[in-house]
Amino acid sequence: IKVIPCGIDTSTFYPSTEQNKTQNLLAVGRFTPKKGPIYTLEAFHKILSHFPNAKLTMVGQKSGLYDMCIEKIEQLNIKNSVEFSGVVNRTDVAILMRYSLAFVLFSITADYGDMLGSPVSIAEASASGIPIISTKHGGITDLVIHSKTGYLVEEKDVDGMAKYILKLLENPVDSRKMGMEGRLHVEKNYQQCNQLNKLFLLVQKAVSEKDSLQKDMHRKTL
Repeated sequence: IKVIPCGIDTSTFYPSTEQNKTQNLLAVGRFTPKKGPIYTLEAFHKILSHFPNAKLTMVGQKSGLYDMCIEKIEQLNIKNSVEFSGVVNRTDVAILMRYSLAFVLFSITADYGDMLGSPVSIAEASASGIPIISTKHGGITDLVIHSKTGYLVEEKDVDGMAKYILKLLENPVDSRKMGMEGRLHVEKNYQQCNQLNKLFLLVQKAVSEKDSLQKDMHRKTL
């Protein structure tokens, strides 16, 4: 078995040239149980007493757990701090990533066993030069180097997630440094052209081995 993660177009997703001074957090993904949007909202709520001007933008189709998210922000009284943008095109997602402080994805294993692999959104955010705050889930542990390109917590650890969000808000210079380390990690391991070439070579090798095997079998039958 060969594992070749999706590649990222680093010419579309790239860092801002300036130090990010915003307190904006970004989450991109469908409102499904395995992406844990309710937990993201709960973690975000915990930091607002320290940073009342912080904002959370959640990008994704308004379906699935979306209605539950609306109920949650009303329950937590954080309606003015959270924006649901709906579906956003790729170019605009890249801009949002470039000018956000950090990317948040609270991935969990759904009750019926559904899990994420290696989320493309995390690789895109890292390529955009922002740190990741996520969970020890699926292929995320390959995409994010804990304490170097972002922070990882256990699934459903809302307090841990809030602690790391707060840490980045308190240290924007460190946030920038971690984001740039993430960019280097993506450039080295997830460049789109390199990943496509790996796929090409793998297919080429499989075809060559099949042809060789067929020739051997043909000779034996003779």
